[in-house]
Amino acid sequence: MRLGILDCDRLDPDLVDRFGPVYSDMFIKGFQPLAPELEFRVWSALDGELPEDLRECDAWLITGSRHDAYSDVPWIQALRDWIRRAHDADVKLAGVCFGHQVIAQALGGEVVKSTKG
Repeated sequence: MRLGILDCDRLDPDLVDRFGPVYSDMFIKGFQPLAPELEFRVWSALDGELPEDLRECDAWLITGSRHDAYSDVPWIQALRDWIRRAHDADVKLAGVCFGHQVIAQALGGEVVKSTKG
């Protein structure tokens, strides 16, 4: 099985030595011991990289980010468009933290800043 990971941020410098510079490194390190047969392919959504071929991977994971899912910055707008295409194509898609929020926002849900910060 091939898992496509869409990186949506870089880690804080104090975490890089332990987890890697990007979120995908953290997920790959966590998944490999549990499922060594998994193959990974990574795109930097943060840098505007998104897969053209929705069938290139068997499933997709959208990582966390310090950014918010409801921002109208170009890379998040492009990611929301990609999510809608993926949903319409009935591909397997999961998100973690920011990832699940941007999926909800892209598919018509409402994501807002918490009043608690």
